[in-house]
Amino acid sequence: MLDLHQTYYAKAYGCWRGFFNLSLQRPFVMLAGPMPLAYKGRVLLLVALQTLLGRWVIETEVRALTSHEVAHRFWLKKWGVTLYASEERFSLLPNGHELTLHLQDALWPFLQRITSQGKHSGTVFSAQEALYQMPFLGGVHPMHTVLTPETFTLILQTPWGQGRGKMSHLRTKVP
Repeated sequence: MLDLHQTYYAKAYGCWRGFFNLSLQRPFVMLAGPMPLAYKGRVLLLVALQTLLGRWVIETEVRALTSHEVAHRFWLKKWGVTLYASEERFSLLPNGHELTLHLQDALWPFLQRITSQGKHSGTVFSAQEALYQMPFLGGVHPMHTVLTPETFTLILQTPWGQGRGKMSHLRTKVP
């Protein structure tokens, strides 16, 4: 019998695609906050580009490495150009619902500069829902995910704004 987190990830395996919106709801909180200056500039750039060009395309791949390890790759794109890319490795803990995640990411125009974001935690609450402490753009923020057989929804909450994505399941096999 599968653990709760194994059941959750078994549903997530495959390739997903949809749209992502990043909103800057409290710019002064971000500008005055502890985020490194380079990341503040990147947030402003991503939000400005989204305002001019429309919402981002989000693509993701999820696959099993072992029965207790999951690989996840994630891209934000516009017109085929990758603006943000990350690779995560989830280690599923023996208690059946907790995990640790190791993340590396890169942001346009420096996609060759891969940055390790360290080790963080997450909890799978049900076969459809999980919460992670997700490193993103210079901070670690809660990300809530909801998974159905056909859709994958994520909400990333920061002190200065929110990211929302909704994807459809394209295929169950990762090439």
